[in-house]
Amino acid sequence: MDPLPEAPAAASPVPFRDALRFWARLGCISFGGPAAQIATMHEELVVRRRWLPEARFDHALNFGRLLPGPEAQQLATASGWLLHGARGGLAAGILFVLPAAVLLFALSWIYAVWGRLPAVEGVLWGAKAVVVALLVEAVLRLGKRALKRPVHAVLALAAVAALASGVAFPWLVVGGAVAGLLLPPAPATAPVPVVAAPTRGLLARTLRVLAIGLALWALPLLVLTAIGEPVRLAQQQYLSAPTRHLAVHSKLSSICRICRVDDIIQKLQMCEAI
Repeated sequence: MDPLPEAPAAASPVPFRDALRFWARLGCISFGGPAAQIATMHEELVVRRRWLPEARFDHALNFGRLLPGPEAQQLATASGWLLHGARGGLAAGILFVLPAAVLLFALSWIYAVWGRLPAVEGVLWGAKAVVVALLVEAVLRLGKRALKRPVHAVLALAAVAALASGVAFPWLVVGGAVAGLLLPPAPATAPVPVVAAPTRGLLARTLRVLAIGLALWALPLLVLTAIGEPVRLAQQQYLSAPTRHLAVHSKLSSICRICRVDDIIQKLQMCEAI
């Protein structure tokens, strides 16, 4: 079995323990959607910590945008792989989602239990305003980095107008790719280092990775299906019990109306009064 291709060495060696702490922290503070998450990763990985060069980060970001799925998680996985290979990619991808899922579950539970309290509503509305502000700031920061030429700004405005008119997002991606092919090339920049992957057994390795990925994707669905069937049956039994009681009550009421039991009871009460 040929080994998986390893990522190129980072500009400065980063301890794996420090990277684990960073990805766990990022999973806990990644609010505001993909734009804010990508801006946070750029600020931390490129500007503040200098773990990745700008060209490598942009290359991973553009590649993640072309792939279907959450681009912020794909960027985190690619960045972790660039830093520490396969284990770094797995750690970054898992920690990017797991803390956020736990926080989302906790916030959902708080909202379901105490969501109607004025204090909780005020906290949630305040958090929503802050998240919107973070999102706007992240969009402006990414725009300054991505829109390097006037034609890029024109394409961005055209994409916003197309979204407002109801054009589907995949068509915008296709249109942007076609426009990039037709436009004159940008000024030459520093070349992005290419990761050399072994070519022997590439098809078998690709099929093996695809099979493992499909199995990992299908496993949660199978577990949810296995758990959901008993829950659905229990819900049906629970809901059917009041329905049966209502049906019996309706039948008794019909029998009473047919037999005029109410009139008999009233006459008996009148006799007792006399």
